[in-house]
Amino acid sequence: MCVEKHMATRDHTLYKMEEGIFWFTTSIVEHKNVFVTKEYFDVIINSFKYFEKEKKVRTVLYCIIPNHLHWSFKLPSGTNDPINVYRNFKRHTAVNILDNLKNESKCGMYKMLKLFNNNTSCARHLPENLLQIFECKAINKKQNYAVWQEKPDLKIIVNEDFFLEKLNYCHRNPLQYKWQLVDDPADYPYSSCRFYEYGEEWNGLNIYNPLGC
Repeated sequence: MCVEKHMATRDHTLYKMEEGIFWFTTSIVEHKNVFVTKEYFDVIINSFKYFEKEKKVRTVLYCIIPNHLHWSFKLPSGTNDPINVYRNFKRHTAVNILDNLKNESKCGMYKMLKLFNNNTSCARHLPENLLQIFECKAINKKQNYAVWQEKPDLKIIVNEDFFLEKLNYCHRNPLQYKWQLVDDPADYPYSSCRFYEYGEEWNGLNIYNPLGC
């Protein structure tokens, strides 16, 4: 596996590894469901593609669940700091999520994907209610809305065993008791599981597989 063994730490200022692979988890504020329509999944998928094309940041693993997401990414050559990546990712996606909510509030709600129909765990507030919640959660005058929780989980992928642990955890999220979205994790269309199981990618992402290098 093409990663160096590196001491993990909760002090994010010490997370420095050129071309390092990192594990990132973040949740919508108050764990509100947002990702239940195609438009909001597209926000995340398109952001992954943007970061690969414009920033050379490769997606390694991902899983997007109604109220949170997991993303493992690889930094490009000459870059050793993941903090700017996740901060810019949160900023970039928050703007687009808010734009979608405002459009929904004005033009009518988006259609929920069949995958989430009749699943009470996936129920979502009206867009105007979500906007109100996000506005109330803004923590300073420079921030009109807060979409993502303030403290994401960021870790360095330190070795192959840790990577496999995160891969299994990431891909089994849709099977959790709360969600029960699919029976086979490879059938969930908003994760990288199918790529690792069958070499097929649901969303046109260019997945970087560290086990294949």
